[in-house]
Amino acid sequence: MALILFILTIVAIALNKAYKELPALELKRRARKHDARAHKIYRAAVYEKELSLILWLITILSAAGALVLLSRDLVGWASFLVIAVLLWLSFTWLPFINIPPANYLAEWLAPAFAWLIERLHPVLPRLVNILGHNA
Repeated sequence: MALILFILTIVAIALNKAYKELPALELKRRARKHDARAHKIYRAAVYEKELSLILWLITILSAAGALVLLSRDLVGWASFLVIAVLLWLSFTWLPFINIPPANYLAEWLAPAFAWLIERLHPVLPRLVNILGHNA
């Protein structure tokens, strides 16, 4: 279970990077020129701060769950080493590398994120303001 949560953490970080790769205005311009990929991604990317908040919540909650499960399942020093390496991979190394499959995953998941944000839209802007989350 810890491995699944860690993979979810990596996917959320990669998606956050993929959605921020191009500004929403550029995606809109490309979508107007009949770029199917840009059209799909734009539907979710237009909600910049809300999408970023959802992805960071997924990242934080899945990372915390993975760390708790790892610390419970491994011996003290092994737990420390594994958690240190996983944190380094997730938050230091991963945001700075290019992950091409993340762009395809972002395109594939964009309609689901757009649907979720549209349903949660009355609440999400307030959460963004309360948490002071910057996109």
